Amino acid sequence: MEKLLQLRGCAGRIRKTYGECARRLSIVHLAFLLFVLSFGANQGLAGWWNPGWRFRVPLEFSAGQYDRIRKPAEVQINFTPLLAQMGAAGKFDPATIRVIEVGPSGETLVDTVAFQFDPDTNYNDSTNAAGTLVVLMNGTTAASSVRTYHVYFDFAGRGLAPAVVLPRVTFADGIWDEGQECFRVSNEAGTMYYHKVGAGFSSWVDKDGNDWVSYNPTPESIAAGSSRGIPNSCYPRGFFHPGSSGEAGSVTTLRHQGPLKVTIHSIQVNGYFECQWDIYPEYARLTMVKTDTAYWILYEGTPGGELELDVDFVVRSDGRKTFASERWEEDIPGEEWVYFGDPNVNRSLFLFHEEGDNVVDQYFGLTTVGPPLDGKMTVFGFGRQATRMYMYNTPQHFTYGIVDGTNYTPTASLIRSAGGLPSAALGQPEQLQMAPATLLSPPNGATQQSRSPRLTWRAYPLASGYRVQVARDTTFTLSVIATDVTVPDTAYTVTGLLANTRYYWRIAVVMPSYTLGFGQAWRFETVGALPNQVKLVSPPNGASVRRDSVVCRWNCLPGATRYALEWTQDSLFAYPDVDSLLTDTVAVLSVDLGTYYWRVRGKNEAGWGPYSQMRKFNGALTGISGLAPIPTEVGLLQNYPNPFNPSTKIQYVLPTGGRVKLHVFNTLGETVAQLIDEQQSAGGYSISFAPAASLPSGVYFYRLVANGQVWTRTMLLLR
Repeated sequence: MEKLLQLRGCAGRIRKTYGECARRLSIVHLAFLLFVLSFGANQGLAGWWNPGWRFRVPLEFSAGQYDRIRKPAEVQINFTPLLAQMGAAGKFDPATIRVIEVGPSGETLVDTVAFQFDPDTNYNDSTNAAGTLVVLMNGTTAASSVRTYHVYFDFAGRGLAPAVVLPRVTFADGIWDEGQECFRVSNEAGTMYYHKVGAGFSSWVDKDGNDWVSYNPTPESIAAGSSRGIPNSCYPRGFFHPGSSGEAGSVTTLRHQGPLKVTIHSIQVNGYFECQWDIYPEYARLTMVKTDTAYWILYEGTPGGELELDVDFVVRSDGRKTFASERWEEDIPGEEWVYFGDPNVNRSLFLFHEEGDNVVDQYFGLTTVGPPLDGKMTVFGFGRQATRMYMYNTPQHFTYGIVDGTNYTPTASLIRSAGGLPSAALGQPEQLQMAPATLLSPPNGATQQSRSPRLTWRAYPLASGYRVQVARDTTFTLSVIATDVTVPDTAYTVTGLLANTRYYWRIAVVMPSYTLGFGQAWRFETVGALPNQVKLVSPPNGASVRRDSVVCRWNCLPGATRYALEWTQDSLFAYPDVDSLLTDTVAVLSVDLGTYYWRVRGKNEAGWGPYSQMRKFNGALTGISGLAPIPTEVGLLQNYPNPFNPSTKIQYVLPTGGRVKLHVFNTLGETVAQLIDEQQSAGGYSISFAPAASLPSGVYFYRLVANGQVWTRTMLLLR
C-alpha cells in the first residue's frame, strides 16, 4: 500500500528542466562566431543549422514494414574516424552533439530532437569516441518511410552549450522492494522495480498504480506471490527471478542512464546466465546475452493488479482472443507476440519475441498440473511446455510494455511499433567550410625562391598553433619535406629544399582542443642554377704585393649573396685559410713572405658555385710591419706564424669601439679557448694564443665577433 500511495503521489508531477537552455558565450568565442559568420555566405553554409558547430554527419532511420509510433531508434557511431575523414583530430566532446531532423532538401524541420549518447566501455575521446546514439523519432513514422537527421558534433573547449533533453526515463538506486535491494526505473507507462540479486522484475506498475506483476515472498501460496515475476528464465534453478539468490544470485550494474534509455546489465555470479535490459519511454527490451542451458521467457503476474479469469483475456498476434481461464499451447504463428488485456483498467501488457522461433509457447491461468495456481496469476512463456524449456539461441530479444487500450487493432500497432529497432544508415561526414588560415608568403606561384624559404600566414582567431606540410606533390604523400610540423607562431622556415624545384605547402589550424582540416595548398619554385664561376680581378697573377696589405678583388655575380675567399701557400689547397662570410667583392689580407695561392667562389640560395681559377702572388718585404690599416670596417688578420707550435699571434682592427669576442674552435665546433670577451675601443689589437699541451695537432678556427660582423680564419697546430 505504501508503494501504491507513493506512486500515486508522483502521478502528474511536472519535471523541471536542466536550468538555462544555453550558456553565454565568452567574448572570445563570440568573436570567433562572428568570424565564422563573416565569410559564411561564400563558404557553402546553406542548410547548415548553426555555424557554431563545425561537423555533422547525415543519419537515416527506416521504419520498415510497420508504422513506428514515438519510436526510439539507435545507431552505433564512432566520431573519431568521422573526424579523421575530414582531416580533423582532437578531443571529441559528447556534450556538443545535436540531432536535427531535416527535410528532403536539407531544410531544418525540428532542431530540438530528443537524443542521448551512450559511450562504449572502451570509449576514448581522442582515439575511440564510439558509442550508441539513441534518437527519438517523435510522432508516427509511416511504414516503409525514411526519416533523415543531421548529427552535429564538435571538439571539447568550443564553449558550445550542451543540449537540454527532457527526461522520459528516470532511475533510482538503493531502493528496497519485497526483501531485496533493487533499481527503480520510471517511464511514461509506469514504474518498474528490478531486484539486483534476483535479476528480475518484482513489480511493473502502470500510471494508476496497478501492479501487473505483484511479486511478494509470502509462503502461503506461490501463485499468490513468490512465483510471480519477469522474466523468470530458468526452472528450477531460479535464474533471473525476483527474490531469487539461486547459485549465489546475480551481479547487476547500471550500464547507461539518460533521458531516453536506462540500461541495466545482470550476470549470474557463476557466469552461466547474462542479460541486459534497455528501458525506453514506453517499453523495455530484454536481450538474453548468454545461457548454459535451455531457457524460457515468462510473464507470471497479475493483469491490471489482479488476475480475473473470466474478465482478463489473452490475445495472440493473429488476433485470436481467449479468456484468462483458458489454457493453450502452440508455436504462435507468424509474428511471435501476445498481450494480456484488462478491460477494467483499459490497459494491456504485451510480450514480443523479436526473432521468433519454431518452438512451443504456452499459457495457463488455472491448472492442476504442477503447483496449483488457484487462479492467482498468469503463466505465459515463450519456449515453454509445462515445466520443460525449449529456447537455446542467444542473443535473443524480447520486448515488454504496458499500453493504453485493449482493442486488437490499435494495440497491435503499438506492439509492432515497439518490437525491434529501425534500420540505421550513416552518410559521409561533412565539415563546415570555414576560411582556413590565410597564407601570406611566398606568394602562390612565386618563382626564384630561397631554398630555405620562410613560410608565413595570418594569425587565426583562438588558434594555439599551426600544422605545416610541405611536399613536392599536391597530395602531400610523395617527397614530403615537412609532415605535420606543429609551430606556435605564424611562420616556419623550411630547410634542405632542392634547387629549381616546385613545392606545395599548406596550413592546418590547431585550436586549444582540436585541429581544423588543412586549407588550400600554395606552390612556389626554388631558385635555379648555382652561381657562375667567379672571375678574379686583382692582384694580377704572379704579382708581388705588400705582405701586410694585400687587396684582393673579384667580379660581382648576379644573385650571389656572399663569397668565400681561400688563400694558402699550398697550391693543392690542402689546409687553406678561409673567409666564407664575405658580402663584398674585396678583401684585405695580411700574409707572410713567400708565394700565396688564392681563389674565390660565390653562393646563392641554390648553394655554392664553382671556384674561380687559381691565382698566386708573392708577399714582398716592405719594412712595414703590424696590422694593415682598415679604417672603415672590422679586420681579422691571419695568425702568424701558421702553422705554429707552441704559440701564435692573432691581430685584428676595430674601426669603432664595442663588445668584442674572440674564440677558438675545433673542427667539431667545440670551443677550445675564449681569448677575448669584453668592451674595447677603436684601434688595432694583437693577442698571443698558446694552447695547452693537451690540445692535439690539427686544424682550428678562430672567430672574431665585433660591431655586428663575424670574421673566421683557419690555423694549423703542429705538435
